Amino acid sequence: MWAGLAKIFLLLQIVVAPVHSIFTLELKNNEANKNIVTVQSKLTTDNLPSKIDNDSLGVKLSASSAAVMDKASGLVLWQQQADVVRPIASISKLMAVLVFLEHNPGWDAEVTLEEKDFVISSPVKLVAGEKVRVKDLFYSSLIASDNNALLALVRASGKTQAEFVDLMNAKAKALKLTKTKFFEPTGLSSKNVSTANEVLVLAKTAFAVSEIRQAASLATYNFVALSGEKHKVLSII
Repeated sequence: MWAGLAKIFLLLQIVVAPVHSIFTLELKNNEANKNIVTVQSKLTTDNLPSKIDNDSLGVKLSASSAAVMDKASGLVLWQQQADVVRPIASISKLMAVLVFLEHNPGWDAEVTLEEKDFVISSPVKLVAGEKVRVKDLFYSSLIASDNNALLALVRASGKTQAEFVDLMNAKAKALKLTKTKFFEPTGLSSKNVSTANEVLVLAKTAFAVSEIRQAASLATYNFVALSGEKHKVLSII
């Protein structure tokens, strides 16, 4: 799943026609008279979005909401119902791992999987009682979108699930994601919501972190649990 999403977000700067300037409106006070002034903002050549496929017929998608951002300039180049609040499912994990990295006990720290970590069947086939490294849980959470691995990772942070979700919401507030709310860390709850435009900001923030970018770009990952079990993690896309 995340290998595909990572490639999409990391290549956002190559899908649009050239734009040389943008226009905004400002209200200025001119001798007590408020006038609307058109302001032209120039973009530098280095940051200029450019279209590389002249045979492209444009954006085709089945999603109800979508948005495309130029990675270099930060400009939103195309959108469709991009400010409508919708459930974001496993995209929630991007915020979860951002928060986790601020409370990482160490990549080699041991975690024993517990029954309370298992809320749904595990694509990585983890089982209660296994001992695994934090790094393996982190990679399983991002590559396979494994909910149980993510919950074990939350527990490894030393925070309760409620405390961890509070930190996710605080991080959203710090990023000025005013329509993004989290109810639990995995995305299983439909109460985890955001908009296409705010997901762009979240994705850009997350993929700027080397640990997240490296894990999310992999299609497969193999590891041996500290208790001896062998696992092959596969991207779900």
